[in-house]
Amino acid sequence: AFLEKGTFEEIKSWVPPVKDLHSGTERKGGISMFDASKIVSKQMQDLLFRWDVPAKDSLENSDCIDKIVMQTVDAGIIDEEGKPMLSQVLERVRISSAAFAMFEARNVYNSAYQNWWTLAGEKWQTRLASSDFDHVALTQREVCKFLRNIVI
Repeated sequence: AFLEKGTFEEIKSWVPPVKDLHSGTERKGGISMFDASKIVSKQMQDLLFRWDVPAKDSLENSDCIDKIVMQTVDAGIIDEEGKPMLSQVLERVRISSAAFAMFEARNVYNSAYQNWWTLAGEKWQTRLASSDFDHVALTQREVCKFLRNIVI
């Protein structure tokens, strides 16, 4: 209203809203289009204990997908009936990752990442961040790297 009839003095005394509109969107957990592939890829590496393998190669074959499905069932995140759906979602995540790597395509936020997150990813994120998930399996490469850094 003050723009229609306002005076310069009224404009000078106007106080802007407290909420900063330029700091981006509010985020309360989850994944976004900016970090979905990074978060999901890291989860795949953690679940497969394959930190020596580039994230894009974590789901390189159906054995990897089967391992993640079985771990997810064993952890009680999904039941036996959810296995086929989870396998399909992981296959779609694998295709998205492979397309990005092979064709240097833009790795866009798509429904594959969101489906994984909704079905199991969010629960795995909590589990992986807690002491509830045992990360004791080290690769030979990690052991060698660790041993090289020991000073006697």
